[in-house]
Amino acid sequence: MSLILTAHKMRIYPNNEQISIIETTFGAARRMFNSLHAQFEERSKMSTVERENHIYKNYTALKNEWDNENNWLENVASQALANVSLNYNKAWSNYKKNKKHYKIPTFKSKHIARKSYSLNRNNVKNDIYISKENNKLLKVPKLGFVRLSQKLRYKNYNLKKITISKSTTNNYYISILVAIDKKSLNHKGLKIKSNDKVGLDLGLIDYIVDSNGNKINNPKYLKKFEVKLAKEQKILSRRYEQAKKDGRLLSESKNYQKQRLKVAKIHEKIRNVRNDFLHKLTNTITNESQVVIVESLNVKGMMKNRNLSKHISDASWGEFVNQLEYKSERKERTFVKIDTFFPSSKMCSDCKEIHELTNDLSVREWQCPSCNSIHDRDVNAAINILNEGLTLI
Repeated sequence: MSLILTAHKMRIYPNNEQISIIETTFGAARRMFNSLHAQFEERSKMSTVERENHIYKNYTALKNEWDNENNWLENVASQALANVSLNYNKAWSNYKKNKKHYKIPTFKSKHIARKSYSLNRNNVKNDIYISKENNKLLKVPKLGFVRLSQKLRYKNYNLKKITISKSTTNNYYISILVAIDKKSLNHKGLKIKSNDKVGLDLGLIDYIVDSNGNKINNPKYLKKFEVKLAKEQKILSRRYEQAKKDGRLLSESKNYQKQRLKVAKIHEKIRNVRNDFLHKLTNTITNESQVVIVESLNVKGMMKNRNLSKHISDASWGEFVNQLEYKSERKERTFVKIDTFFPSSKMCSDCKEIHELTNDLSVREWQCPSCNSIHDRDVNAAINILNEGLTLI
């Protein structure tokens, strides 16, 4: 049996009492993280002798100390605070391993930081489970049964962990992590015996061009909502300036908060339609092709181009490649990434000669000076990516 970890994220509909407990837990989790970080910063300024005499309070000591403050932690699950401690240590570990990729841990703001907390399932107590009477009800410690927006998509799973979060549009979500046999996953439209091999060239004009000559247009979702977004953001800016002029806190300005919610909903809409497009496209590719080959992209470096950064960000190439990779693994497909510096656009796919005439991005079709073959720039690149990837298998 080949077990994998996978998650199903969906919206939840807590009642007022449950919302109060969730918000309290968000606050407790943020306070725990900030308290651990405050101790770290305090110790970093101490001398060696002072550190030896300093008593470091772990999450248990901090929790016991806070419990005496009017019992405000009565409805906060201990596991949520324990996971904060683990996450804080992991944040430092990640930063030390790769300082370019991970940011240094900092204090979490009440208004800016993402609101979330995690709970691990206790196998002995079985404290997190789906109701047998109603498969849209999930039992959560301290909350009781919470109503789910949909059924859990998996069967014969082992529930491991849940994460409750709040979006900028004030909606509550839950991510349910399960361990499941990879072979039991149901992939709709999957070609069991597929011999198709495909190379993919990513772009901004066409989102992808494959080695068979097929092209998928770039939907450019941000551009579609750009006018509406700019209008609402302009109103938000005016209300911000008015609140500042009147000396009111933004949290107390109802007009500002209403407008902030409108802007957040537009951003959420853009994010949702983009993710829907990416999931449908990656499912189609991995369902039909046994071998999927893409080019490694230095997206962070490409984002430095001010003329293209907004369009590159909207394209979400990194997320597209990530989805291809994990879906290929689950569907037992072969996924290959070729080197970033492989000259896929400069090389003639027929004679393998490299030419500099394609350095100009406006050149969409060119003729090879060596063999006189005429190439579509993107199709030629996709064929080269396919051929290079096949040599690496």
